[in-house]
Amino acid sequence: MSYQFRDPTPPPKFSIGDYVGEVVLVVIGGLHEAWETLDYGVKPALRCAIVVLTGDSSGSVFDDVLLFGRRALCFPGMGSSDVSVARVVKEGRAIDLIKASDYDKKMAAAWCEANSSQLAALVSETVRSFRENSAGQKSTGDGSRKPAPSPQFTPPAKEEERMPGEVPLPIDEEEPGY
Repeated sequence: MSYQFRDPTPPPKFSIGDYVGEVVLVVIGGLHEAWETLDYGVKPALRCAIVVLTGDSSGSVFDDVLLFGRRALCFPGMGSSDVSVARVVKEGRAIDLIKASDYDKKMAAAWCEANSSQLAALVSETVRSFRENSAGQKSTGDGSRKPAPSPQFTPPAKEEERMPGEVPLPIDEEEPGY
């Protein structure tokens, strides 16, 4: 018997460069003041949800988005569960979020009113995700924080963490000759 297997559709990813010129609703979960990145070291990261309000992707919702660097810091004085409207613009090589026009804000208010239950659920989920991920970080001692190791990974026990009577496996110090 043969089976027809179908490939899953990958979840949508938010890439800010794909939305230059568009108006977006930013639902703030919270600011991670020091989030460790693989390529750029420790940076501030804003955990949020993004709703695209204009363009071909109008109505698209992106959950659990991290905005880094100056994009993370362009929402001063806002905290968890705040909602902001911004326009995505390209200035030189940089892509930024800038203040929305009055017309953009009226359009966003109309979307929020028409989708109030979806917005309430999005705010709740975004704040929950921020808190969950903040609790999952550990202090590095220098004021920054790192994500906790994945639960699927268990680091090897250190000598002082071994059970009484447990004997470590012998390790040859010399490379065997071949």
